[in-house]
Amino acid sequence: MYPFSKDVYAAKNCWYVASFSRDVTRSPLERWLLDQPVVLYRRENGEVVALEGRCAHRHFPLAEGKVIGDNLQCPYHGFTYAPDGQAVRIPSQERPSSRCGIKSYPTVEKWRWIWIWMGDPVLADPGLIPDHYAIGLEGDDLTTDDAYHGEIEARYQLIHDNLMDLTHVAFLHRNTLGGGGDDSATAKVSEREGEGWLEAERIIRDVPTVPHFAAYLGYAGNCDRHIGQRFYLPALHHGWDKYLYPEGHPEAGKMFGMLQVYHAITPARRNSAHYFFATARNFGREAHEEMRAATIAVIQEDVWGLCHVERMLQACHGNVPREYSARTDTQQLLARRKLEQLILRENEALCEERIME
Repeated sequence: MYPFSKDVYAAKNCWYVASFSRDVTRSPLERWLLDQPVVLYRRENGEVVALEGRCAHRHFPLAEGKVIGDNLQCPYHGFTYAPDGQAVRIPSQERPSSRCGIKSYPTVEKWRWIWIWMGDPVLADPGLIPDHYAIGLEGDDLTTDDAYHGEIEARYQLIHDNLMDLTHVAFLHRNTLGGGGDDSATAKVSEREGEGWLEAERIIRDVPTVPHFAAYLGYAGNCDRHIGQRFYLPALHHGWDKYLYPEGHPEAGKMFGMLQVYHAITPARRNSAHYFFATARNFGREAHEEMRAATIAVIQEDVWGLCHVERMLQACHGNVPREYSARTDTQQLLARRKLEQLILRENEALCEERIME
């Protein structure tokens, strides 16, 4: 499946964002994750429960059900499940069968995100989630916002491609983040990688401060911009846009503003993905709604572009023409390969387990 090999979809033994904390309540919430239905709700003590989203009896969607105490009742025939997925009541028989149950998924609530593990629960190590303090999502130095969530009608690989190739900023975001010039596309790229992550950064010299944020930055002259993106495979991007006074300014080289962005990408269905977007900044601290509106305007440009690419891919009916890749696509292509290798290694391990059984 583009851009992977046939029948290669997504890794399961890893953490994905399933929801913003604000959206999980005592009322069941349905999310399709990795092409599977999941229902989320909170126990009486506030802990998050994530269960397979279909009843084991007749596959009724459990998000239409009712939370009773810590349990979830299906509204079709009254089958009731505990947070571990085991049926605790079947009204039509005296005792529930030990064979009647649904999957329960490990979850971790960090910052304002609910992370979920869709694979083997034995392997669900919370330490594998990127350190939120290290990337600036938690702490007192920056103002953070949980800005956006949407299920995008485009496969998740396209969003990763988009984020790993920031040359699109100059064109797709010309009227918002791009500043009106081609500088982000022509700037020299600095690339790095480490265990489980890839990074690309561009330094753009002596360009106008982005009008989209100039009012909140309190500076409208020319600046140097450092824009970059670090991808923590397979699900989280940490980006930054740093504004520094340019050469010739009395405070040349001093940073006067920084916007950090966090893109959590979770496969939803085969041709759609959940896009969770958050920001942290050291300017416009009180302008939450204004900054959220500015952020959403940028996201809508991305969504517009991604959905158009998805439409073209679906029109190919699986016979996608060969792509031409530019010189600046190295990190994007490397990210594709590493993602595919991650999935293939997981599939191979699963096959070996089945053979051993």
